[in-house]
Amino acid sequence: MSNDIVRYPTPLTAPLSRAVRAGGFLFLSGQTPKDENLQPLRGDIKTQTQNVLDAISESLKGCGSNLSEVGRFCAAAVRPLRYKP
Repeated sequence: MSNDIVRYPTPLTAPLSRAVRAGGFLFLSGQTPKDENLQPLRGDIKTQTQNVLDAISESLKGCGSNLSEVGRFCAAAVRPLRYKP
């Protein structure tokens, strides 16, 4: 296991990394739903969730990984009471 830290750049203008690999682990930055122009994606919860999962999958792929290797996933909903089953 390497002690090297590898940072993967983000396409955003924010001062953060898309992901960081350290100690044999890969840590992804938080994701929000965005359209093809990197603007906030509006829509229902299913559309936004699928968009975020697709973005996570692409980020993992760009770092040489995939969703089947994810050990932990945390999600938060802003204003969750707006969404009804």
